[in-house]
Amino acid sequence: MEVCAIQVNDSLERVLKNTKTDTVRITLLNDLAWNYIETDPVRSEAYSKQAIDLSLKTGNRKFLASSIHNLGVFYYYRTNYPLALTFYIKALKIREDLHDTLSIAKSYNNIALIYEEENNLSLALQYYLKSLAIKLKYKDEKGLASAYGNLGNIYMKLGKQNGNDSLFEMSLIYNNRSLGYYRQLMEKSPDNEKFIRGVSLCNSNIGAVYYEMAVKNNKPKLLNEAMVYQEKALKYAVILSDDWAKARIYMSMAAVLDEKEEHDEAIKKYKEALAIIQPLGTPEELKTIYEGLSAAYEQKNDFQKGLDYYKLYTRMKDSVFNESTSSQIAEMQVKMDTDKKQKEIELLNKEKQISHTELEKEKLEHQSLIGGTVAIALVAVLVAALLVITLNRYRLKQKTNEVLTIQNGLIHQKNKEVTDSIRYAQRIQEAVLSPESQISKLLPESFVLYKPKDIVSGDFYWIEEWGNSILFAVADCTGHGVPGAFMSIVGNNLLNQAVNVYGLYRPFLILNYLNKNISEILNQTMPETSLKDGMDISLITIDKKSRKLEFSGSYNDLWIVRDNKLIELKADNFPIGAYITAERKSFASHEMDLKEGDVLYMFTDGYADQFGGPDKKSRDAGGKKFKYSRLRETLLQCHKQPMNTQQEVLNSVYENWKGELEQIDDVCMVGIRITAELFR
Repeated sequence: MEVCAIQVNDSLERVLKNTKTDTVRITLLNDLAWNYIETDPVRSEAYSKQAIDLSLKTGNRKFLASSIHNLGVFYYYRTNYPLALTFYIKALKIREDLHDTLSIAKSYNNIALIYEEENNLSLALQYYLKSLAIKLKYKDEKGLASAYGNLGNIYMKLGKQNGNDSLFEMSLIYNNRSLGYYRQLMEKSPDNEKFIRGVSLCNSNIGAVYYEMAVKNNKPKLLNEAMVYQEKALKYAVILSDDWAKARIYMSMAAVLDEKEEHDEAIKKYKEALAIIQPLGTPEELKTIYEGLSAAYEQKNDFQKGLDYYKLYTRMKDSVFNESTSSQIAEMQVKMDTDKKQKEIELLNKEKQISHTELEKEKLEHQSLIGGTVAIALVAVLVAALLVITLNRYRLKQKTNEVLTIQNGLIHQKNKEVTDSIRYAQRIQEAVLSPESQISKLLPESFVLYKPKDIVSGDFYWIEEWGNSILFAVADCTGHGVPGAFMSIVGNNLLNQAVNVYGLYRPFLILNYLNKNISEILNQTMPETSLKDGMDISLITIDKKSRKLEFSGSYNDLWIVRDNKLIELKADNFPIGAYITAERKSFASHEMDLKEGDVLYMFTDGYADQFGGPDKKSRDAGGKKFKYSRLRETLLQCHKQPMNTQQEVLNSVYENWKGELEQIDDVCMVGIRITAELFR
């Protein structure tokens, strides 16, 4: 292979020497820069810079962007990530000016790689998703195979950071999509090493996800799945005679075997990996192998060998000592200095307190000497005071009314300030809620009936578009008024984060994400100390391409009226926001095909729980709840009417039922009619 590569490069250099066409020369320079990127970095950098200079000279901005991008790749391989990112961004700006869409996708992908290397996974994910959107639009099979694999890798890393099953499940989804594309490509080109390598890598990554899920969530059965996929990956690595890939797979297999307590087999795999990696001397891989061997021998009670490999691990760990470690030491030093200063301050305060105590003692002694004189003076003062009090009683009576008037004014002012603050909070909440224009654009035939009990509400609704899908949620947070409004903003932000940051689009995965994060935000560590807050929610996804509906919910059901009959999709009967220490359940997913004319209804419990009725009795006197059975009848009666008319009817029915009684809870109800326009 090396001889072949040398011959190719020699051939390219001869063509470069004899070619006068600038565009051809730029292409050759970039090809040579890529070919030498690992074997001869100096020559690779020189060719990249020549390509940039020639592109500037010719004024061809497309070639300039490509050449700048390739120089970024050179610095990426040299692990100079800040400089690589600088060149990637420069290339991206030129490509955006040129509207070179597929090249923009390439820039997004490489920028994401930088952020991934720097462990800024959230930002890396955003750029990977931007790249994916373009590749989907152009149906770029090779690009999609790579893009889905990158996303699968990011979600696995996010899952390891957060211990969140939803993220691991997303990783499996994307890795399997990547595997599917690579298999298709391999069937078309069976001898293409790149596609075979892609199939191997995807299988290995899927195995790694199952391993992480097994370890993080104590699910030992998944270890068998992990091993099956690693064995598939190894088969393709053997076909390629790719020793590096084989070594990485052996390491993954060893970790699985060690977790299964098959320590002898784990040691064999680690040593097979070591035989390949040791001649290369790559410290990160050696560090992982030595650490694994040390742990495996320790589990076998062979403490001497465990210690020997631990020493090798420590030595290798020291060799990759980096700036982050130095930074940690610096932080520790700052902390030590700060603690020292704090102790000095505490000592000074203590001395000051002692001095103050002694001074008070001296004052007391001095006061005891003049106590007799003061006592005589006090008698005189008391006599005078009695006369003054008698005289002032009359005046005090006159002033009392004035004081009460002032106090009443102050109370009124305070009430106004509180009300004004809540009014301002209302404006903030309204700004957070999805605007009506967005709802009417995405769902032309729909209505929202939204009636807060107080000025602000614990109920909220949310809409988002993701690819071919529309997501809609209706939620009821614990409490109403200001506490409920706070929770509604937390819920709204987490929904946006789940979709727009982590790319979750299936309802049950989003609810799993909300469940975990609300528990952590509210510090729900145990029943007696945690805030007992959370939310009930119904969440749907409408896929405009497949015309399918997917629903998941917590206590809030979804109703669908079709052909004058009401279909009920049941929500799970457990909350969003369980205790962190409690066993978390995954939310169920309900799917069904949609038909034109279907009307979907999502709602909180405020409408059905309202007290009232024809006799307008008070709640305490036995007023009745509206109840879900009456709501069902109302919807069946009005579902064929236009959506804005339905909103008016439902509001009128509610107000007539409530009468003069107090509104007991926030009300939120959404109706969506499925039309042909929705699927265009």
